[in-house]
Amino acid sequence: MLKRTLCLLWFFAAFAQAELVGEWHFEGDTLDSSGNNILSEDLGNIPLTYIERDGQEAAYFDDESYVAIDFAYDTPQEAMSVSLWFNTTYDEVYTSWAEEIANWSLIDFDRTDYYNLSLTSDGRLDLGITFITSGSTIDYITEEAYNDGDWHQTVITYGEDGGLQIFVDGDLIISDIYQGAFGKTGSVRYGIIGDGSEAETYDGSRNYHYYEGAIDNIALYDNELSLTEVESLFATDSLAAVPSPFIGASTLFLTLLFRFWGRKENTQPQGGGMTR
Repeated sequence: MLKRTLCLLWFFAAFAQAELVGEWHFEGDTLDSSGNNILSEDLGNIPLTYIERDGQEAAYFDDESYVAIDFAYDTPQEAMSVSLWFNTTYDEVYTSWAEEIANWSLIDFDRTDYYNLSLTSDGRLDLGITFITSGSTIDYITEEAYNDGDWHQTVITYGEDGGLQIFVDGDLIISDIYQGAFGKTGSVRYGIIGDGSEAETYDGSRNYHYYEGAIDNIALYDNELSLTEVESLFATDSLAAVPSPFIGASTLFLTLLFRFWGRKENTQPQGGGMTR
């Protein structure tokens, strides 16, 4: 019975990789490298250009550049994480909402339906997210601006264990309690990189508030990340060194169980005896 249980646990652990939803490294293209084969196309009036970043490439979004991704949220979600690098010098003084959002968006699933990750016109990081319980949209905006022409990494992670956490360059900048599932019941929103999304279909309606600057190494998860995983993402600039949270825990658990089972088998009586 124990061996059968171990086999079942091993089976489910082996197929937990789907927690990585999508991954875009922008090495001269917009291909999804997560293994989930998400269609992702450069469809803006001004095509992306690719710039050098630490010996590799990153995508530069000019005015009217964007990437449509064939992935959508269609039901409220209990958890998620987003990781990406950005570099911009866009800086404008604003006196209205329309002027504040002139440099949207890094990645967007519609802030009033799911969430939007962007920079304000004066360079502050802004996560707008809608929670199903309250039905309200909350904007979490950093005090510091990051439009200094240097590369910055941000990780947004949300879930029941850690609540909402916003990291920039490895440091925790904003945190809040868990507020239940995010999203709007009955709403479908496809993702857009480099512009705001109102899309109910792939490459659907947009906001036409284009991001001006560079983006690299976007990764989407459908679960929250641990502090160790956040630190590893910042240090390695890659998800390759970050194990799936479930896989890591399951592997340790299974290893201990197998060791216990082996010890138990080694203590069986010799000479055909049987324990009950």
